[in-house]
Amino acid sequence: MTGSAKPLVGQGLRTVAGGLDHPEGVCWSPAEGAVYAGGEAGQLYRFDLDGGRPETVATVPGGFLLGLALDAAGNVYACDPNSGHVQRIAPDGHIAPHGDRIGYPNYPVFDRAGNLWVTDSGSWDEVSGGVVRIAPDGATERIAGPFRFANGLAIHGDHLYVVESQMPGVARMPLAGGPAEAVVELPRTVPDGLAFDAQGGLWIGCYQPNRIYRLDAGGELTVVVDDWTGEYVMSPTNLAFAGAGLGVLVLASLCGWAVKAIDPGVAGAPLEYPVPAGG
Repeated sequence: MTGSAKPLVGQGLRTVAGGLDHPEGVCWSPAEGAVYAGGEAGQLYRFDLDGGRPETVATVPGGFLLGLALDAAGNVYACDPNSGHVQRIAPDGHIAPHGDRIGYPNYPVFDRAGNLWVTDSGSWDEVSGGVVRIAPDGATERIAGPFRFANGLAIHGDHLYVVESQMPGVARMPLAGGPAEAVVELPRTVPDGLAFDAQGGLWIGCYQPNRIYRLDAGGELTVVVDDWTGEYVMSPTNLAFAGAGLGVLVLASLCGWAVKAIDPGVAGAPLEYPVPAGG
């Protein structure tokens, strides 16, 4: 009798930072050459890709930080469902809400005009999720929904891609407005995070079952990580391309205590880092 197949863990898997408090969100700061991650008790961590001790930049009182985004001035925009706000955390650690209260803010992404698109997940067992747009001046508008637990976001071309964790799969909608359409369905998974590469491939992190997919521009779906043990890649949630040339893919882990990285074999697509209003 032969043993079970080995888990697929991704090329060059390594730990970038350990001792973190269940980091769901992760993002890359090209200006600093650093990675940011959030914690379950409101911590905002910063660390480099070469290992070393993470720095706690700030702690949101009573917070729980999920998805993260950065602007050109180094402000971090962190989704905090405990308060219902996107929290803007300045480089000096000052914390203030950005935009109006959202029911369950989960993930933010900037567009070229400086608007911050944010998922409002809704309730897990209800079709009540949506997408909110926060203008640079803080004006907040609910744009789309309902979705089946709206989660990770990514912008590619003229479309906003939205994880529906209870579809389960990914949908997309025009940034200019219009109905959402399914992109891919992923049965028996709980998809969470998204990131595009420079070839138009969409990387999808699945909280369960410890899996990462790549959907290429032609619609072919490939499993890149499939760790049925949970020992190597546990509950990969948000994903971010990082490093020089965006050649590293960093993996957050809501159920774990570390941020890990793999070598994806393709560069990431650059994100937008807008100049903040008045900045």
